[in-house]
Amino acid sequence: MDKLNNKEEFNLQELYKQIEEAYNVSVVAEHFCNDFQEIEEIGNITPLVKLLHKKLNNAFTQLINARVYEFKKSM
Repeated sequence: MDKLNNKEEFNLQELYKQIEEAYNVSVVAEHFCNDFQEIEEIGNITPLVKLLHKKLNNAFTQLINARVYEFKKSM
């Protein structure tokens, strides 16, 4: 993979920011669901919230690894 141009780097920065924000929201949502399991509706959506959190965690990890790879490559 060649070095990123400025537009691609901007898009990567924006993607990183969006995934980071979504990941942080998923962490809060999962904690909320875990804390209020006695409410039936929250118990019903907890598996979905956990799945979203897991998928966002994987996406965030991959994006961090891609940034580290690009940083090391540019050295």
